[in-house]
Amino acid sequence: MAGYGLIVHPDAGRAEQYARLVEQADLRATVARTVEEGLFHVRRLGAPAIVLLDISLPGEAEIGFLRTLGEVLRPRAAPVVAIVDSRQTYELVARHMIELNVAALLTRSHNLRTIERAVRATIGAPDPPARSGPVVTAPVARRDAPKPPPPPSEAQDYVSAVRNAGTAPEHPLVAELARRPALENGASDAELQRLAADTASVFRVPMALLWLDRSERTSFAAWPRPQQDAVLRGGGGDWLALRSAMAEEPLHVADAARHRVLSRNKLVADGKVRSYAAAPLRARDGRVVGAIGLADPRAGGIPPDLLDPLAFWALRVGSDLPPLEAEPRPAQTAASLAAADGPPQPGGAKPPPRNRAMEAARGLLAALDTAVLVTTGGAIAYANARALDLLFMGERQLRGMRRSEMLSLLASFTDARPEALRDIASAAMERGPRSFDLSIHAPQRR
Repeated sequence: MAGYGLIVHPDAGRAEQYARLVEQADLRATVARTVEEGLFHVRRLGAPAIVLLDISLPGEAEIGFLRTLGEVLRPRAAPVVAIVDSRQTYELVARHMIELNVAALLTRSHNLRTIERAVRATIGAPDPPARSGPVVTAPVARRDAPKPPPPPSEAQDYVSAVRNAGTAPEHPLVAELARRPALENGASDAELQRLAADTASVFRVPMALLWLDRSERTSFAAWPRPQQDAVLRGGGGDWLALRSAMAEEPLHVADAARHRVLSRNKLVADGKVRSYAAAPLRARDGRVVGAIGLADPRAGGIPPDLLDPLAFWALRVGSDLPPLEAEPRPAQTAASLAAADGPPQPGGAKPPPRNRAMEAARGLLAALDTAVLVTTGGAIAYANARALDLLFMGERQLRGMRRSEMLSLLASFTDARPEALRDIASAAMERGPRSFDLSIHAPQRR
């Protein structure tokens, strides 16, 4: 036999099935129940010809195993067939396919025939002849194994790596997107605008949209570029509702006029958008940091088969994003703490603290799992982290926004009842406190 294949799977029955596929490709099969056991076999037997690895969320142990494997076997790397348990794991592994030498990315829903094809394609073995019934054959040793091709460029490697990654790579756009540069010069507003134009061109759609969350604001880019710069500075204005309707999963809407959330949006009502598709942008750590979308003024103008390539493109863009760190808070020094408590008193006695009650209240509001907004004079003066998550906005963007504008946003990208929002708006004109029940079921239940 030409070498061995390493199967790392916690389930003994499934591991035996994968071992049979490896043996039919003329390789010895070595089975490990854990990644630690798998690494032991690699140190004992040397580099495997192929690794079949089952990955479940959060996937830290398995991805760590593949990184260690690359270090142990450097400069030679073992090609990996990764089988994942969920879409989240799929996206996580897809962002690191080149780094981890993943040649095929499949889900547990794929049948054994698909996995067998991925194994044979990975090691360069020909497909077995078609059989009319179950025939058991003994493996035949290959005397003249084909020589491996020369190392491809990174773009070509990416194309080959995603060739077996589920259904998306079957779309002809995926190979083209894999070769195109995503973000070439950081994530400046000009670069995002270029990317929006490039996306519209390659997908052949009239409109492309891009949102990117930063610590101080949400950047918005669109092609064609909006005539009003205020739309770009405001994170998209009415366009923000399209991003919010997506939540954190890819979305395709054939006719936005019939969508229970988007049908209330001003852009849809005015006929600017009827068909829409979007996918989340995820940073390298898996956080959703924005979205990329396609839009068309015609119902059905965005074909549903564009969603898979768009999700793939979103992964490419997200993997090219520079780190988007939260804005650092100024450190509290002894001098600033002393100033907050007031000037020192004779004899060293400290005055009663003036700001501790306010800081305690802010700390309580920040820790709540409930969204809290405070308005003063009709404008938002404070929003805790939960409110920012609910509205998909940065604190600086939200602070100072008129209460009426915020309620308008809620009306455009949630299914909140209009009469309830009107009651909340009218409560600002009354002297006494009022309480309301506001139920939101889409895009996220609140």
